[in-house]
Amino acid sequence: MVNPKRYIPVLLLLLNLIPCSVLYADVVDSILLKVDEAVQGESYTRAIAIIEEGKKAYPDDYRLPLQAGELYMGRELYHLALAEFKAAEVLNPSSGKLLYDMAESYGYLGKNNDAVNLLERLHAMNIPDLKDDVIDDLSWMYFKTYRMDDGIALLETALKESFNRNWAHTLGTLYAGLYDLEQSRYWYMESIDDALNSGDELFASVAYYNLSLLDYSFYLYGNARDEALRSLEIRPRSGGFMVIGELDFLAWNLNDAIASYRKAESRDETPLSRVDIASFYQRIGYLDEAIGFVQKIQNDPDDSWMYYYGVNRMRFSMDLHLILADSWKGKAHLEAYRIKAGFLQRFSSGVRRLIWRLKGMYHDRIYRSLTLRYSGELRDEGNELDAAWNAATAYRGYRRKALDYLEEARLIETELTPRAVPWYEMEMGREAGDENLLMNALKDFTEDEGDPYERTLRALAG
Repeated sequence: MVNPKRYIPVLLLLLNLIPCSVLYADVVDSILLKVDEAVQGESYTRAIAIIEEGKKAYPDDYRLPLQAGELYMGRELYHLALAEFKAAEVLNPSSGKLLYDMAESYGYLGKNNDAVNLLERLHAMNIPDLKDDVIDDLSWMYFKTYRMDDGIALLETALKESFNRNWAHTLGTLYAGLYDLEQSRYWYMESIDDALNSGDELFASVAYYNLSLLDYSFYLYGNARDEALRSLEIRPRSGGFMVIGELDFLAWNLNDAIASYRKAESRDETPLSRVDIASFYQRIGYLDEAIGFVQKIQNDPDDSWMYYYGVNRMRFSMDLHLILADSWKGKAHLEAYRIKAGFLQRFSSGVRRLIWRLKGMYHDRIYRSLTLRYSGELRDEGNELDAAWNAATAYRGYRRKALDYLEEARLIETELTPRAVPWYEMEMGREAGDENLLMNALKDFTEDEGDPYERTLRALAG
């Protein structure tokens, strides 16, 4: 008769030789399957509960916190996602998928330098399945962190191996960041031609929109309008309507401008078009409407959309506080001209003016503080033109400093394009109270520049 106890030591020895991960791999796979089933049923709380139970039972399996992180990412809970990814990284620091997800969560949270560090690490790992995506994201993050030369070098090397319209488009954006009009235009058009040949209308529409922004930044308004209209012809997106609105506002065609802004807002999943509308309302004196738009924007805490745009939290906050500062100060100014009858009305009016002036001063201080910080960051990144321009706007009203920074910006930008000359004549003329500069600006503005023309007339009128 066989004694089964003779085989127990052998069985225990075999079990000790098998890695623990193999023994419970099927169990963890089963847990992950249950999580997927819960997600499919939109029972997210149950899915997280299953993962948490799994982590208690199998604390060394990185797939469980990875799955939790991906679940949180899908729900746009980026802080929670990042915490899970960090926990997973401790267990498996060489997982390409994990590192890529971490980099993405850093990007959504606006932690662009952290995202760059991870993406550079991934790029060095040269994982075939992730290579193209890593180049995509790393080049974009180089743009977001103003490492234009690094991004250009990365993409030009990649494009020598194979053409990729995403890379060509981002390369155009990187050259735009360096104010290289011709190289930027070349790569945008390369990406557009490839997209149209492939039937990718959405891509072509987006690329034409970005090309219109490039020409707008170089004061080439006719080109910008044509490209924005081409973008809309291919696909009627919010961006194209925003550019047309900006051009109409610039030309002081106010009815056309607000019509385009409203079309943009109806299609826009970001608050960018609402910021444009708020700025427009402030500029034409609809101050309560401007304040209302900004307050609605501020009530929405989600700013993950910035990942896809060349804007960050500081720059966005600057725009909002500037609109609020000018709107509250404008309300206080208008209140002074409102007819009052009797002591009580005069007293109430005086209180309102004081409160509104204080609110204007409050937002003005925040705007100036943010703008100076932003200028310093731009200077550290090597973006001298935008650094000088933002410093000048932060010191507006402080004549000596404002003029010094305007002169610095003028020397740089007018070297890039003489079309910038009247804008600096206007800004420096307003700051210095120099009528000759203001008159020169009026002579040099084109018919497409009705807004600065009107502002220059106001400055001359005192």
